[in-house]
Amino acid sequence: MPGFVRRLVNFLFFILLAIGIGRLIGDPYKYINCDFSASVANFIYDGASREDLDDVYYDINYIVIFSLAALIYFLIIRMAQYARKNGFSKVDNI
Repeated sequence: MPGFVRRLVNFLFFILLAIGIGRLIGDPYKYINCDFSASVANFIYDGASREDLDDVYYDINYIVIFSLAALIYFLIIRMAQYARKNGFSKVDNI
């Protein structure tokens, strides 16, 4: 049971981290270039209708959010493991 709870807490931490990153990043129309999204829509859907562009913006947005969340989650977990292994007093020497 403790292993299940630990995995559940890690999963919930990742989801909350992804939600926070998604809120911080904001609207994908602001940071994704229109020409780039049109070329991706042409590659995936063989056309660039408005609905296809919206799908591409949505897909790219979630790829960016979960990639950043995975990177930050990995770094936080590694730092926590290092702190547990070496003690919190040695973390100041990094």
